[in-house]
Amino acid sequence: MMALKKLMPILLVLAGINSSFSQSSRSNFESCSTSPLQPSDKEKLAKDFVKWQSKANRQADAKYIIPVVFHLVEQNPTISDEEVQSIFSEINDAYAHRGSFTGVDGVDTQIEFCLAQRSPDGALTSGINRINSDYERFDMDLENAKMKTLGQWDPRYYLNIWIVEEVRSEIYSEYTGSEWWTRLKGGGFSSLPTQEVTKDFITDGIVLTSISAQGVAHEGGHYFGLLHTFAGGCKNDNCFADGDMVCDTPPDDSVFNSCEDNSCSTDTLSNYSNNNFFEDRLDMGTNFMDYGNGGCSSEFSAGQTERMHFHKESYRPLLNGQFCNAPCDVNLSLSFNQSIMRPLPNQDVTFNSTSENVDTFNWHVEYLGNKSSNYSIAMEVGYQPSSGVINTSPSLSHSFPAEGKYRVYLKAWNSSNPDCFVSYSKIVKVTCGVDARYSPDIRFIAAKNPRARFLEPVVFTNYSVGATSYEWTITHKNPIPGNPNLPVFTSNDVHLTYFFPEPGEYNISLKAMNGACVDVANTFTLQVEDPTIDGSPIIESTECYKVDSLLVELTIENLGYDTINVGTPIAFYNADPLGSNSQLIQSFELPEIVYGFESTDYSFVISNQLLSDDLYVVFNDDGLSGTPVTFPTNDLNIMSFNTEYPTSGYAELNYQNNIGYIKIEVDQVFFSDIYACEGDELDLDAGLSGLGNIIYNSQLLGEFSEDTITYVALADDVINVTWQNEYECKFQDAFEVIISEPRLVFSDTLVRINRGESVRLMASGAVTYNWSPPIWLDDPTSSSPLATPAEPIIYTLEAADSIGCEMTGNVEIEIVSTAHIPNLFTPNEDNSNDFLRLLGLMGVEDIDFRVFNRVGSLVFESNDVDKLSTEGWDGTWKGKIQPNGIYYWTVQGKYTNGLPILLNGKDRGTIHLVR
Repeated sequence: MMALKKLMPILLVLAGINSSFSQSSRSNFESCSTSPLQPSDKEKLAKDFVKWQSKANRQADAKYIIPVVFHLVEQNPTISDEEVQSIFSEINDAYAHRGSFTGVDGVDTQIEFCLAQRSPDGALTSGINRINSDYERFDMDLENAKMKTLGQWDPRYYLNIWIVEEVRSEIYSEYTGSEWWTRLKGGGFSSLPTQEVTKDFITDGIVLTSISAQGVAHEGGHYFGLLHTFAGGCKNDNCFADGDMVCDTPPDDSVFNSCEDNSCSTDTLSNYSNNNFFEDRLDMGTNFMDYGNGGCSSEFSAGQTERMHFHKESYRPLLNGQFCNAPCDVNLSLSFNQSIMRPLPNQDVTFNSTSENVDTFNWHVEYLGNKSSNYSIAMEVGYQPSSGVINTSPSLSHSFPAEGKYRVYLKAWNSSNPDCFVSYSKIVKVTCGVDARYSPDIRFIAAKNPRARFLEPVVFTNYSVGATSYEWTITHKNPIPGNPNLPVFTSNDVHLTYFFPEPGEYNISLKAMNGACVDVANTFTLQVEDPTIDGSPIIESTECYKVDSLLVELTIENLGYDTINVGTPIAFYNADPLGSNSQLIQSFELPEIVYGFESTDYSFVISNQLLSDDLYVVFNDDGLSGTPVTFPTNDLNIMSFNTEYPTSGYAELNYQNNIGYIKIEVDQVFFSDIYACEGDELDLDAGLSGLGNIIYNSQLLGEFSEDTITYVALADDVINVTWQNEYECKFQDAFEVIISEPRLVFSDTLVRINRGESVRLMASGAVTYNWSPPIWLDDPTSSSPLATPAEPIIYTLEAADSIGCEMTGNVEIEIVSTAHIPNLFTPNEDNSNDFLRLLGLMGVEDIDFRVFNRVGSLVFESNDVDKLSTEGWDGTWKGKIQPNGIYYWTVQGKYTNGLPILLNGKDRGTIHLVR
């Protein structure tokens, strides 16, 4: 079976992981956007993209410069400014398809990144914002907004990149029964725009656990609207809306593929992927948006580039290079620390600044709102503090009057140049002292009573600060509408280990308390799947076994998590077991287990006494209930205490796939008639290995085997065959050997045409044609080429039928003379018709042309072909002008083909001379 992937927020797998996974497994994969794209989202995006492509004002050749601010979330700084600055040349190489990033399918994306030099308030900046916080380790599902609202610059104008120590997450979980679970954490993720970004997009931007060109390239692709190349699997009905929505990246269904995998055969669908793939090709493992092993990611395609431009222009129109230019050419720097990370109301907090080349300071403190993280705190472009200056010294001691969020803003400059300034700000969260935080170690499970094997615990680790007591609450939502939910579960443990007893949706929340001080963490939702077995039988083949029995090759697939046990029953029937006319042939118990999301092959020998043309097998049926076979209600997501069991005692998720079928063809014809060219040597046993003991009896040659004779096809023949399989069953069949040849037919084998004319040569009865010589033919491989010969010629046609048998034939073309003489000429020196010239004398070997007057005197003669064609007779004889009147001409001679020369079809005639 194909792997099932569940797409949620878009992630980068932790660097250094090289994993290969079977597609027959059950897997859960979380993608890199804060919400998955639904089919309706994809359809809308596809329509908007096609509409954008046709826009007259579209920036087809645009180059974009993207200002970046790095927020380094650290308690103890470990990343230097130089490390951040040095990576930019590599990032820009990745997007420009140069340096070490030059995959064969890649292009220059015309997207360039710069470290911001101007902050939203217009200050000089390095583009590096350091945030001291214990959110350097945060939970992606629960604390995304909490971490990002520690500090964000206007997301309309800046690409915000947060660098943290750890992203607590589970981006990939895979189950195969024989290998149990494989689970992977994420190394980063990105937002994915589907509408125009506003200042209120509090989670917009990229998060990474390390700085690397490939990491920024991958997540930057998501930031500009790209999906993983393996998103959506092999579906390719509309390459603008299916898969990764890019037509020049091949369909891909392998998450952790090697650089040379080919996981889909649907590449040519969707109008040859919009005329990109006319044949199947490898997955694009070298693409930045793939998780190719071996670090082979090195390129973006032209289609991805166009899609990034679409997202930039449509959803991020204000991102531009204006913030890449420093407002002034001065070396200034500024930052400050905070003495208490989580201050209480009215508690004094000291802020000490560190600066360079400044001597004037202005401190501002402004209230932003409540302590939650569900509103924007981004520093907007054009920002000016709403509060007045409260201090002008390098340090500030301040107490905050109530719980909430505050911006502490410091602006500084050198008094000798007040127009050039620097600034630094912190978001200070004032609480009663408790911050509720936790994180689950597992985010995708299957569990259900009474299968203790699948009561796998989830550990919720408590990272809360300032609390002395806790209250966990778990609520259950039954997946079957109208059915009851499990009772609400509560616990006061510090860390919670919980066994989820039933399928369904669970909401887990944590309340952290210290006396009257209470904080509630965000709710985590866990979808628990039903692990019940789901067996599906497939009859692969049948074969005669010792005359009175049938050997059946059977595959049992398990589409559930739990293991199909040894002893699970199957039954064979001679007709559809859902009808009343079927009879039980035999029942068996499986001798081997079938692990979850895997399959096992079995061989069974059944009696042929009750066999008809049809054979049915039913999984999880002992044959004792009679026919028609019935099963209870499908068990999918039903809680264990409502489960209904068949007579076998093994419940299943789905009973609709429990029947397999095959049409029995024990006497099936293995031998087909053979079409051969005369003289071909035939391998009669080709493809028949395993039959064994094959004896042939030919009408022409008598009895033989392949070991005793090499069969040469010389004439039509009928051959009877007998053979015996390895299970002692005997069979017989017959086939014909038919000599094949083209039935070549010509419309005419001798064609006469006038010189300069064309004729179509007509042949039929073959599949391929080859005329030679090809001279004067418009298409020598056509059955009916157009010939325009300048000379008489014989064309030879070599033709072949569908299996390559050949036949030849000839067509001769004769050239009939078309030489011509006018019946009047006017030698009056008006430069019009002054000479009697002969026309059409091509191919003449010799000629004798004469002109006589009315009394029979010779007045002109010539045997020079060129002179007769170009000069002719000027109407004089021995220098004397000849009078008007009728003159007589004669012609003799021949062409190179031996035919006589005629003028106007005659060898004599008259000409009228008029002056």
